[in-house]
Amino acid sequence: MYTTNAIESVNHSFRKVTNKGAFPHKEAVYKLLYLRVKELEDKWDGRPVKN
Repeated sequence: MYTTNAIESVNHSFRKVTNKGAFPHKEAVYKLLYLRVKELEDKWDGRPVKN
């Protein structure tokens, strides 16, 4: 399945940013994950999709 690597990449990226410390409330984690998704979206924008 071609999507497995992309999904694992996103999961790895989430783990990488959330392991940096403690968060005062869950909204802080949501904001951090949202910002990471936006960064990944900009990075992957325009890439061709196989199959």
